[in-house]
Order: sequence, then C-alpha cells, then structure tokens
Amino acid sequence: MLKEQNTVILTCMDSNFEDNLINDFLKTLRKVAGYQGKIVILDYGMSIVTVNSIENEDENVEIIKCNKDRHIFSARFRDMAGIIGGLSSEITHVMSIDGGDIWFQAPIDEIFELCKERIGYIEECYLGNNWWNKQILNLLRTEEMEKLSKNFRGTRQKNAGMICGPRDIMSKVSDAIGKYVLNNGRDFFGLDQLYFNYIINNMSENKKIVLPDKYNYVLIDNSQKLIIEDNLIYNEKYELMTVIHNAGGAKGRIISKGNKKGFDESPYRRVIQIYK
Repeated sequence: MLKEQNTVILTCMDSNFEDNLINDFLKTLRKVAGYQGKIVILDYGMSIVTVNSIENEDENVEIIKCNKDRHIFSARFRDMAGIIGGLSSEITHVMSIDGGDIWFQAPIDEIFELCKERIGYIEECYLGNNWWNKQILNLLRTEEMEKLSKNFRGTRQKNAGMICGPRDIMSKVSDAIGKYVLNNGRDFFGLDQLYFNYIINNMSENKKIVLPDKYNYVLIDNSQKLIIEDNLIYNEKYELMTVIHNAGGAKGRIISKGNKKGFDESPYRRVIQIYK
C-alpha cells in the first residue's frame, strides 16, 4: 500500500466556487476520505480571505499562484507539469481532481493503489463521439476536428475530472495536454477533456487503467440510477460511491448538507431520481 507521504493531490480554483472548495472538497477529503497527504491548489484568482483561511486551517496545503490567461481547466494542465516536476523527491504518485464540484464519501487509498503503475480514469457510459463532444469539436479548426473525431470513433469518453497515476506519467500527460491546448490557438470549456481523450486513446494499454466509476461518480451521467439516503449517494446496486462529481460546477449541491441547509433543490430534480 502506498504511503500518503508519497502522494499528492492537485486541484485548481478561481474565485467562482471557493465555498465548494472549502466546505465540500477539502473538508470531506480530510475528514471523510481521511487523506492526510499533501494537497496543492493552483490559484487562478482566489480571494485573499479564502487563501488565508485555507492556509491557516491546514498546514499541509500549498497554494501556488498561477496565471489565468485562459480557461482554468486548460491552464491547469499547462501549469501542472512544471509543478509536478518541482515536487519533493519522496512524491511518487499524483492525483489531479476538480475542486469546485467534487466531494468524498469514503477513503481514496485504493485509487492510488490501482494506479500504482498506470494512469487511471473512469469511462463514461456513452461513446466518445457523443453530442457533447460533437458540439465542442465543432469549435476546433476543421483539420483538428476531423483528426479528433476519427480518434474518438468507437471509444468511450474518458473523464478528466479525476485522474491518478505515477508521477512521471502524470507529468507527461499534463505536459502533452498543455501543449495541445496552447498550439490549438482556441480556448473553450472542454478543450482539455478533448485532448485528454486523444492522448489516452493513443497510449499503450500497459500504461493506463479504467477505474470503477465509484471513484469519479458523475451525477448527471447516472441520473436514472442514483439512490440517495441519509445524504449519501449510492449506485443502483446500493454500493456507496467514493468520489461524487457534480459535473458542471453548479454552486448548490444536489443533496442538502449542513452548510447548504435550506437550499432549493427543485431545479436539480431533472438531474436526479431518488429511490427509497
């Protein structure tokens, strides 16, 4: 089993979802997942109040100021490779994970263990050339759009919201995504995900692993399968999901928690079905 002092979790944040980062992501990562390793937050415009609050609360969190000259999710991969390269030599494994729409319901040790030799990610239930990819592929130059469309054909969508693996592989993948994004000449939400899929599809099988979806349980993709009980999310087999991903960055949680008491859930009923 990997020791936590040999791992690091990288996430990123601007000023938009700071409350989610503090009250959802960080609190559940420490108190529910029980992770005590190093956390690095790439800061793309967080408030001084939030930065000071996090640093005063947790001495094992490092906040690195970054330049937000493009979409935050595109910028993070550009910056991650350099940050990974500057980590302490004792760090052998890295997890990159969204910080504004994720919370934890169980320990995450097994994610690092499964990704000991390979980069891990979850695959979503639909194929790579789905309606969402087609929509954003059309924002690319024609030649680039055709190249990626051909690559995605017959594949399943890989979600870049949580990826984990050996330090060297994570650094190379991050660097490659960053370069593709910069060389593309355009910037829009989802661009990083397109190139993550392209890179993984071209990677040899012995360097990658598809993880169980409980390690990045995307609510909107599982809207007809959820069981919600006592503020915990289970799949249709009544298995507790480890990492909950409320993709889309909605400020309010689908499930009311203490810090969101009184939050109006009605707009999200289209996304979930509750089975008792």
